[in-house]
Amino acid sequence: MTKKYTTKIQSYVTLLEELKKKIRRAQYRAYFSVNKEMIFPYWDIGKTIIEQQKSQGWGAKVINRI
Repeated sequence: MTKKYTTKIQSYVTLLEELKKKIRRAQYRAYFSVNKEMIFPYWDIGKTIIEQQKSQGWGAKVINRI
């Protein structure tokens, strides 16, 4: 193999690795964004239940009525 050919292969491999890293980073960001958006409704539901329990008093069976 010639030096020029080897250099082209190395630059291609480097470029390919960089592109793969960019895709992986984007996938991780998307994954964490989706998780955040999925967790928020549960946190909000819990907050709403606690507010209802506080306003209606202990023993009002808020969760049983939901």
